[in-house]
Amino acid sequence: MFVRVSPYAGRTLDGMVDIFCALMENAISHSGLPIEALLVDFQMSLSDGRFVVAIENNGASSTPTDDETERLVSLRNDIVQNNSRRKAQVEGKSGFRKMWATINAPQYRESRLDFGFSSNGNFRVDISFDIENIDDEDTLN
Repeated sequence: MFVRVSPYAGRTLDGMVDIFCALMENAISHSGLPIEALLVDFQMSLSDGRFVVAIENNGASSTPTDDETERLVSLRNDIVQNNSRRKAQVEGKSGFRKMWATINAPQYRESRLDFGFSSNGNFRVDISFDIENIDDEDTLN
């Protein structure tokens, strides 16, 4: 069954692929689990031009350490600073910086990125943004 949706600018897909790759790489590399023990719940929706992604994965520890929690708070604070795009390009270390830089491109609007540990100890990432409709994109005839 095919569902017809409004056409979106082709450049929006590139960013989405980058985000999906970063989310999966993050779950694999930071869970502390062998790949066969990793459980990933991936949900996404697109409604009225708003794209929402939620990914949650288990980890080797069911309770985050204080250091892990502090590192995430520090990273979250750093990401919202204006130099995050430069750090994503130069350091190449944090997938979250890269995701934030991606969803702050002109074709995405009202971007939101949140991440941390859920109440059950799993790691969760929530991303949402409005997608540019192809009618909004400048086109040459």
